[in-house]
Amino acid sequence: MFLKNCLVLVIILTTSGCTTGILYTDITEPYCTNMNNTPLLAQANSAPLKQISIPQMPGARIRWNTNTINDIAKEAGISKIAFCDRKIYRILLGLWEEDSIIVYGE
Repeated sequence: MFLKNCLVLVIILTTSGCTTGILYTDITEPYCTNMNNTPLLAQANSAPLKQISIPQMPGARIRWNTNTINDIAKEAGISKIAFCDRKIYRILLGLWEEDSIIVYGE
């Protein structure tokens, strides 16, 4: 019974969304940690860099889209960038991955 409970606990901890999980990960974090005198602005835009990979074969992956900060800001009409966030969405150890940059500015 103790071994079964430990196994269930390990599965829950490794597959949760608040940490890097095995089955599912969805994390939003600051792209830059220097937030000194950074204004909080409402205008934002994001673009995902999508990827399909084969975990057992290092380097076997396909990526498409662009998520450069300059391209995202131009697309949204942002001329003055305040700060950026990074959002990582991953399924099955990175078999499917979206790495997005969220740009905030005026």
